[in-house]
Amino acid sequence: MWQRRLFCVIFSAVSLHFSLTAITTTMTLLPFDNDPRKPVYARSGWEITLPAYAEYLALTEYQAESDIQRRTDSVINTLAGKNKRVLNVRSISSYLYNCVGMVFACRRAWIHIDEIYVILRNDGYIEISFAHVESGDLVVYTRNGKPEHVGLVTYVNRFQGNIDSVHVLSKWGKDGEIEHHLNSVPEVFGQPTEFWSEKRKPHVIG
Repeated sequence: MWQRRLFCVIFSAVSLHFSLTAITTTMTLLPFDNDPRKPVYARSGWEITLPAYAEYLALTEYQAESDIQRRTDSVINTLAGKNKRVLNVRSISSYLYNCVGMVFACRRAWIHIDEIYVILRNDGYIEISFAHVESGDLVVYTRNGKPEHVGLVTYVNRFQGNIDSVHVLSKWGKDGEIEHHLNSVPEVFGQPTEFWSEKRKPHVIG
């Protein structure tokens, strides 16, 4: 009788061990094997490359809006100390997307800035000169020759035929969505060096 009870105890322990192992394995693999994200397409029909799901989860880990607001305020205050002032904090969202996701994916995705030129060309954009920038065009910020940031031009003021000021709306990494002057961005984003439009204009670069 005691042998049978001992066998039952051992069998139950072994079964529990394998059940827990299976559950742990499933919990580990499911998020990466069953990526719930929907594909994002360019106008040409090309599927935009998204970060690997494991990286995506790390990039878009939930953050309280109060923390995002605090970081955004800190960056804005730093810029103000350098005479670079923002115009408006458009939104603080706990759903994380980046500058590329704001412009090309309706604020629904985090897309690496490295994909910017492929997306621009697949969406039919052409590079234009600064003198012909209009609202609705895009500005690409570069640093050491590499793209670091993209924003949407929202306003262009001209004085005697020359551009006097440009306003841009862009998403600052994991921080807020900001409307700002063309050059009023964190140093890590670099400088506004390229302007792109999907309109067919006469003054095209290249």
